[in-house]
Amino acid sequence: MRTWNGEVNERLFISLTATVLATMLMPVSVRASGLAFDAVGNLFVADFAKRSVFKYTRDGTKSTFVAGLKGPIGLCFDSKGNLFVSDEAATTFKGSILKFTPEGKRSTFATGISSVGMAFDRSGNLLFPKRIRFLNFHPKGKEHRRHFKTC
Repeated sequence: MRTWNGEVNERLFISLTATVLATMLMPVSVRASGLAFDAVGNLFVADFAKRSVFKYTRDGTKSTFVAGLKGPIGLCFDSKGNLFVSDEAATTFKGSILKFTPEGKRSTFATGISSVGMAFDRSGNLLFPKRIRFLNFHPKGKEHRRHFKTC
């Protein structure tokens, strides 16, 4: 946020952000293993222990978005509002990346992989870390050959 003289007022922004998040997160009583906000401000929470993804509206109303997963650990949204869930099998530590439309229709995006951290780049590619590199998936689910090395 900028003040009247053009300086950035980070303290006010942090305070407002903390207040909004604290208000929203107060009723959340799950073991969160992944968090993501959709475009309208709903909070989606992956709960590994309950094998579910819960949706919290801006007023704090909780609903189950999807249940019966193996163990959701990571969440992110693409630019079309689809929710991507990294669902890890607890016994093999290999899982799947599942795609859910805003209406809740499920499809498998990729298999044999899972990650806590995932994000989309501006081109719509799904990125996530794997050991010492980042895997890069095209929007249609095909892995790109190029990888980004981590430090």
